[in-house]
Amino acid sequence: GAGESLTIAEAVAAARGGSSGGSGSGSGGGWDALTPPEREAVGRLQELGFGRERCVEAYLACGKDEGLAANLLFEGMG
Repeated sequence: GAGESLTIAEAVAAARGGSSGGSGSGSGGGWDALTPPEREAVGRLQELGFGRERCVEAYLACGKDEGLAANLLFEGMG
C-alpha cells in the first residue's frame, strides 16, 4: 500500500470540506444560514432521495424556490 496514507488524507480533507467548498466558511455552509421554514423545504427535497448538501445547494441556486430546486435535482440525476 503505497497510496494508502494519501487516500486517508484525502478522505479527511473531503470530510472537512477542504477541497470542494470554495467560499463556504463552515462545514454546514448554507444550511446554517437557512430559516426554519427554509430548512423544512430542504427537508422535503431530501425526502425525494437526495443528500442534504445537494438539496441546500439546489435550493439556494434556485433562489429558494422549492419546486425549481426539485427539478434541478432530478435533472442532475439524469
